[in-house]
Amino acid sequence: MATLDSRILALKGMIDDLSIYQRKGKTVVRYRYNVRKKRKPTPEQMRTRLAWANVYALWRAFPEGRKPLFQGRRPGTTDQNMFVSHNMHNEAVYLTRPQLQSGGSVVTTLAVSDGTLRPIKLRLADGRVTTNIKTGGWEPTDGSTVGEMAAAILEHNEAFQPCDILRHYVAKQYWDVVNQMPRTRVECTDLALDPHDERLLADAVGNCCGFGVADGHIAATSEVEGGMAWVHMSKKEETTLVSPQRLLCTNAYMAQYGSEEAFEAACLSYGVKRNDIDNN
Repeated sequence: MATLDSRILALKGMIDDLSIYQRKGKTVVRYRYNVRKKRKPTPEQMRTRLAWANVYALWRAFPEGRKPLFQGRRPGTTDQNMFVSHNMHNEAVYLTRPQLQSGGSVVTTLAVSDGTLRPIKLRLADGRVTTNIKTGGWEPTDGSTVGEMAAAILEHNEAFQPCDILRHYVAKQYWDVVNQMPRTRVECTDLALDPHDERLLADAVGNCCGFGVADGHIAATSEVEGGMAWVHMSKKEETTLVSPQRLLCTNAYMAQYGSEEAFEAACLSYGVKRNDIDNN
């Protein structure tokens, strides 16, 4: 702290990180204790921050009321907390600051649920995702009802009970031409397995691609750039049990935005120096 004769200098206020005030006829100049110089993040810190930023952006892409579910949450822990925890070590994705601020995101192999029910196994065959949910010899037609599909699933899969829900998530990756960046749109469709439901299956699931049949198993009816998963849900009193599931992805953007070139561009957009990146 320095003092100056107030007859020479009589100032009050702040200049940069200096405080200037009068005390006992003296002008006092000192550094403000509550001011710290803003430090640029290191490249290693940026890898973690960018990974988390993409996960948070993907959480926001899920429709309200259909967010990922996680059983066994401790008091005070939210599904969003669990979502981030389950996905913080996913494939690395690096988007620039403007892209993230504008809502950009890249679909990765997200955990969309975790619980005690038996997981639904997924595989990719001829570009289409197929589950291990058996339908026996039943296949849908234009006149098929929800009840017919439900009866086929209940008969051939002991893990399912009447009125359990089969939820289908599809995370569609697309390119925002206007803003020149990748975005994600997540769609979710629930189908209650009620063998007495006489609604047409086509009316109940609409344009959802997740309720077709291939080789005697529930499967997607089309290919998707992005990822998809099926979640088994069962309501027991006031608790909803779910199966642990991750998206099965077919997304070329994961490699593009997981590259070192993408990481460098992202770091530079946050003000990290190129020399720091090169030396990392």
